[in-house]
Amino acid sequence: MRHSQRDSAFVLIACLLIAVVLVVISGLGRTIDGASGSRFSPTGDPSFQDRAGSTTGPVMAPGGREDKDDSSTVRDVPGASLRPLFDAMFEYESELGEELFGDDGTSRGPYHIGRAYWQDACEYGGQTWIYEMLVDTRFHSETVMVWYWMRYGATTDEERMALHVAGPTGIAKMKSSKQIQEYISRVKGKIK
Repeated sequence: MRHSQRDSAFVLIACLLIAVVLVVISGLGRTIDGASGSRFSPTGDPSFQDRAGSTTGPVMAPGGREDKDDSSTVRDVPGASLRPLFDAMFEYESELGEELFGDDGTSRGPYHIGRAYWQDACEYGGQTWIYEMLVDTRFHSETVMVWYWMRYGATTDEERMALHVAGPTGIAKMKSSKQIQEYISRVKGKIK
């Protein structure tokens, strides 16, 4: 009888430890909007308003030009909700989460985000989110995408898609690159 009680206690403790680890991992990076310098909270306003005010990194204009904005003004990502765009990109990029690795293994997660993209956006967002731990979650990936789009001045869905697929020069190449045009066309076809 004592062995079964000890075994039950061991299993209970192991389960509690696993639960604590999962809670800590899922809560990494989730901060109250604006409390830690975060520029965005997808759980807040669906217009994805940039509420934090002052910038922690350079603000980039379309084409990757640095815009020296030292003011503490609030910047908004234009448009109503980005949910239809996120959903279409999720369906196209990872086949609804079935294919979490892309670009020959150099990008990953539900939106196939590369490490440089992630780090660039997190720098803009004032976060030090660990790529390997958080890139596979839609919440963190979507937050990173919005920061990236804001950093490089994307104001339309087409510009957002161009930046996502081609990086900081995506907007400048949008009209001339067949790869970008094909990507935009395919994702647009999935927007509901």
